[in-house]
Amino acid sequence: MKRIFSMKESRDTNFTEVITHIKEARNQATNKGTFPPLRDGANYSDPLNPPLKGPLGNVKAKVMRGDWLASRDVEAGKPFTKATEDQELKNRKVFSLNPKDYPPSGLFQAEGKWYTNSWCKYYWEEVYRAAPRPTSRTVNCDEFPWASTTQGAASAKGHFSIKAISGTQNQSHGGTVGNWTNTQRLLAGDSFWYEIIP
Repeated sequence: MKRIFSMKESRDTNFTEVITHIKEARNQATNKGTFPPLRDGANYSDPLNPPLKGPLGNVKAKVMRGDWLASRDVEAGKPFTKATEDQELKNRKVFSLNPKDYPPSGLFQAEGKWYTNSWCKYYWEEVYRAAPRPTSRTVNCDEFPWASTTQGAASAKGHFSIKAISGTQNQSHGGTVGNWTNTQRLLAGDSFWYEIIP
């Protein structure tokens, strides 16, 4: 049985920003500009030291799977795999610093400045600065591939993207994916795809 989570741009306007992020992230013509940048030698397993924004050169295109509309002969067309709760937590810990894991306050440093809780606050600093308070509600750090997959940040070796987007839209998308997962009775280890249609 093929399970495909469908996102329709003309219908799903409550999470347009998520759809836009996925389209940017999966497109090798544009994803060199996504964060974190993919470079040889960069360390994606140290949450306290995110890869620098640059420009440092040698940025590579990323490859992300799960796209139902891509050819099955290429990596992009291979399915996602549903993660366990432990794997999902490990995916988020790559770029999200919970104060209980990184005391005293989830601090990390980049380019001589201190940031808290999320790499998005470094990569998308201007978005957080311009957003209404409290930014913990109005801005969320969206990730793709999703943390709920085994292709998420912990195993992606840099082939992932995070973006600061509307908290409302991010939560709407997360709820929709969660409801779909329950309806499909998707269990850890199960394969699935996504599709984006007009």
